[in-house]
Amino acid sequence: SGMTIQNVYGNYDWTHNGIYNLGHLTLSNSLVISITSGWTQAGAIYNDYSGVLTITNSTISNNQSGAYGGGVANYGVMTLDHVTISGNRAYHGGGILNGGAMTITNSTINGNTAWVAGGGIQNAGTASITNSTIISNTGNSHSGGFYNLGIAYLSGVILTRNNGHSYGGGIHNGSMLSLSASTIATNTAQYGAGVSNYGTLTMTFGTVRDNIAHQGFAGFLNTGTLNLSQVSISGNIAETFDGGGITNAKDSQQKGFLNLTDVTISHNVAQRNGGGIFNKDGMLIATNVTVSGNSASIIAGIDNSGQITLTNTTITDNQVTQPSGLASIYNGYNSTSVVYLKNTIIANSGSVPNCRSDLGIGIISLGYNLNSDNSCNLTTIGDLTNTNPFLGSLANNGGATLTHALNAGSPAINAGDNTGCPATDQRGMPRPLGARCDIGAYEFSGTYPFAFILPVIRK
Repeated sequence: SGMTIQNVYGNYDWTHNGIYNLGHLTLSNSLVISITSGWTQAGAIYNDYSGVLTITNSTISNNQSGAYGGGVANYGVMTLDHVTISGNRAYHGGGILNGGAMTITNSTINGNTAWVAGGGIQNAGTASITNSTIISNTGNSHSGGFYNLGIAYLSGVILTRNNGHSYGGGIHNGSMLSLSASTIATNTAQYGAGVSNYGTLTMTFGTVRDNIAHQGFAGFLNTGTLNLSQVSISGNIAETFDGGGITNAKDSQQKGFLNLTDVTISHNVAQRNGGGIFNKDGMLIATNVTVSGNSASIIAGIDNSGQITLTNTTITDNQVTQPSGLASIYNGYNSTSVVYLKNTIIANSGSVPNCRSDLGIGIISLGYNLNSDNSCNLTTIGDLTNTNPFLGSLANNGGATLTHALNAGSPAINAGDNTGCPATDQRGMPRPLGARCDIGAYEFSGTYPFAFILPVIRK
């Protein structure tokens, strides 16, 4: 307790310079700084496979490793509580390299650098991180904030202002990752500025906002399995190419699968296509989703070359800058591309058409959709064309995400199909409240709800 270790230098291959733990070690109210190693496993602290390490109310800063874990390399069991890991450097895992079992609570991972990957943390073991901040870390190749190759659980975590250079400004996930009540904001990379996922990632009650991809795929880049529930994706920018909010794509090994439930994708920007969603040969299922206010030069709302199914979804107020563009849904590029619509609103695209399909199976109605023009090929039972849905502005109408309320007298009220209609709307209100469920993501109740409260997310 109350220990300071500083100004240590070593350069023996695969040795450990600052603290090397094989047993049980507890550090509290301590400072471990300015330890520099050569081609070694850890800068400041190495916790071996048999080690049990607990650190509380301490700072580990400005240490350097020529290999793994500039601040800490853990292969045993490690617990950090109220710890600051800052200004450390390594090839992998600038702040922390974890190959064991790691628990972090109420801590800050700040300003660390990996010359290759995992500027803040690189995890190849099991990790649980709660109520902590991962901020201003850099991965010079990729993975600025958190690089996951193991199993990780993040709750109440803020990942902000991290830079991943090529991929994964905030998060780069190649394995199993679960996030809840977390914020991924203002991160940067060439691609996948907020999150780059080629593993399996589940996120609930979260926000992904204001991330900037200098090339494309700003908010999410998914080539794995991505499940989002009660998540807001807003204000992300793809500066050069496609995919402002979410990109769901196919890589050389697998096709991206994207499942969206109770999600709002709003006010994202792509320089070319897919301001809201860019589905590049992937598979997408969306239920109770709002796609609103996104913009691009050519295709603003949803750009599809894969397979999409939209149920009780609201797509509105998306805008393009080119007069030949499409604001809501484009389907094309290959012979198998298809968009299925049920109980869905497509509306308010300004002076350009809501929909177009140039190649593929097409835009297929499964019934009971509402289109504010006649461009979406809606000719199935219950479909309404050239119909104004009378939507309110995007607002907090209750629930975890913003929605467009149906105003009184909307033709979408009681106009959906109860078969296949979800049991609740995007806010969690029960469906149907009338004889039939409403079209779109919002179920009209006659009065605006006041009992639903947005979850508290640390900022």
